[in-house]
Amino acid sequence: MLWVDRGVGRFELRRVGSLVMATRAKYVPTDQAAERAVAAALLVDTRAYDEVVLRIVPEDMHDRLARAVFEAAIVCEASGRPIDQVTVADELNRRGVLPDFNVAVALSGLVESGAFATAHVATHAQIVFEKSKLRRVIAAGNDMVKSAMEAEVNVDEVVSDAETAVFALGERRDKGSLVSLAEVVPPTIEEIIANRGRVLLGHSTGFSELDNLTGGFQGGQLIVLAARPGVGKSALALQMASHVALTSGTTVAFLSYEMSRTELTMRMISSMAGFSVSRMSSIGRALVEDEDTRLAEAGARLSQIPLHIDDTPPRTISGVRSLMRAFARRNEVGMVVVDYMQLMESDRRSGAMRAEEVSDISRGLKRLASELNVPVLALSQLNREVEKRENKRPLLSDLRESGSIEQDASTVLMLYREGRENGKPDDNATEIIIAKQRSGPSSMAIPCEYESATTKFIDTKKPARPLVSRGYQSGVSIGHTGRERPF
Repeated sequence: MLWVDRGVGRFELRRVGSLVMATRAKYVPTDQAAERAVAAALLVDTRAYDEVVLRIVPEDMHDRLARAVFEAAIVCEASGRPIDQVTVADELNRRGVLPDFNVAVALSGLVESGAFATAHVATHAQIVFEKSKLRRVIAAGNDMVKSAMEAEVNVDEVVSDAETAVFALGERRDKGSLVSLAEVVPPTIEEIIANRGRVLLGHSTGFSELDNLTGGFQGGQLIVLAARPGVGKSALALQMASHVALTSGTTVAFLSYEMSRTELTMRMISSMAGFSVSRMSSIGRALVEDEDTRLAEAGARLSQIPLHIDDTPPRTISGVRSLMRAFARRNEVGMVVVDYMQLMESDRRSGAMRAEEVSDISRGLKRLASELNVPVLALSQLNREVEKRENKRPLLSDLRESGSIEQDASTVLMLYREGRENGKPDDNATEIIIAKQRSGPSSMAIPCEYESATTKFIDTKKPARPLVSRGYQSGVSIGHTGRERPF
């Protein structure tokens, strides 16, 4: 074996048969001098500890001696003892972490070689952090290669895990950052002025009473909208999505597994122009002048709304998360809508129970909401149990295929149209039910009306009413307006 240096790293020459092959030797990014300078500073300067712990953790140290000193210093500080050569040596001997070192001699050597640079401990700690970050990059890369080379590999899952690992590399920041009031007062005043007219914690849904009871759709929330087929959950989700995009100034992503982009766009044009979807899509019937004008105006207004539709999104939850992370790098995302959960797939190998798959999907959507810090509105079907009851108003137990949907969701909304259930399709009365809400009142029915011709829900601005029946609980809660509400 022969080592050569070609200026870009060391190479190992290996003879394979009659060939001599060169492979780059394994390189580990580290700076022992910087690590030991930091350890020396901890032993001789009482101010160094605070500078160091704000920037690095013991795991950032590659050198065994420097890392052991840092760990012992943390133990000493936590127990109220001073940090110096004597106390650190005592802690190291007590723990027996350096059996092959003469601890006292090793610490003296550290101080003699590195104490002169204690004034630069912050800079040295930053060097240690950067080298540690490079090692994490290498480790993440090795894990990616190992995963990609497995015999049975799920491509979407591997890509999603790789992206998660890369994102995690940039998450660590300094643990503290104190600023003076002179720095923080001006932007605070600006925020107060900007928020003077703001009454919501999140994005407006377009329904005043729903906004009042929930504070709007907020970042990090998984909101589930559930209903039986044909009740209008896609129409309501599309209406809420376009309202958020129009009022928030952010981009909304609508992932549709059921309807094409043309169908969805036709619904939005119909709702905005005010004439029926069937009238727009009928063949052989020309639009009259007024309708033609309204159609053009609606199209122009819709074109200005930052709503993006994908009617061929990835089927797996990891694929969706990868798609949305990439989308968020290019756009300021305000909300993500998924229509609907039961048409998605998990990343499990074949043979998994469907309930387990749906659990993976709901958990993945919750992670997506947290990763992007946006609300994720996910549509869900209800099971057929609701049709067997005399009172067909949906309950949480009617969520199809998985109880984990209820567990993972911050809020569960349900749609109910009593007239449709009782054979009166012309009855437009509709309820948006808050079946669950972690941070506000639940078991509340918000009245609205459904205009079936234009697939539009109309806010009646009537107050919500409590639901007191089997499956719903009654009580008292304080809404976002501060009013006491029975529910």
